[in-house]
Amino acid sequence: MVSSRVSGALRALIFAALIALASAAKGVVQAGDSNFDRLVLGSGKNAFSMKPDWDKLGGHYADHPSVLIVDVDCTADGQGTCQRMGVQGYPTIKYFMSGDKKGKDYQQGRDFNSLKSFAESKLNKPVCDAATKKGCAKNEIAFIEKHEGKSADALKEVAKEKADELKEIRKARSEAESELKQKQREWKKRENALNRATNILKQMQKTASA
Repeated sequence: MVSSRVSGALRALIFAALIALASAAKGVVQAGDSNFDRLVLGSGKNAFSMKPDWDKLGGHYADHPSVLIVDVDCTADGQGTCQRMGVQGYPTIKYFMSGDKKGKDYQQGRDFNSLKSFAESKLNKPVCDAATKKGCAKNEIAFIEKHEGKSADALKEVAKEKADELKEIRKARSEAESELKQKQREWKKRENALNRATNILKQMQKTASA
């Protein structure tokens, strides 16, 4: 999640918050343009970014295996990140589920209990640990076991294949969504024309019957 004060700092929690802070409290990770993608978008954790309740939240989730609390200072080395994330006002809070590159706006309460309740219900989800298999679903365990023992190069090749497949799926979905939107516009246009024609015919029927 991302939140910030009027002063203009961005926090990212996978809860990320936009806030202007001189330093991050214990449990809250400081992020900027140089490390936001790695910490938030590539962490594999679910995230959020508020003083003092935000810092309390960070302490609560310090070293948590699946929730990361992050601060991004929109007035300093996080300006580029804040612009890229669409931050327009302070405070702003966003949360990022694992794999989400854009994040979603957090619209609930900003006190500690509200933040913690949201984090527990939305973000505190098991994350599959490939080394221990802890938190992994059956299909994930089967996938791990299928590729266990492979060299780093072989695993890199598999990862590339999966990444390419993911790109193709996203491209196909995007094209399908665009096609559907076009059809919806055409259906709406046709529907409006038919409604107008129906109303005109009703008026003409009344005139003809008079």
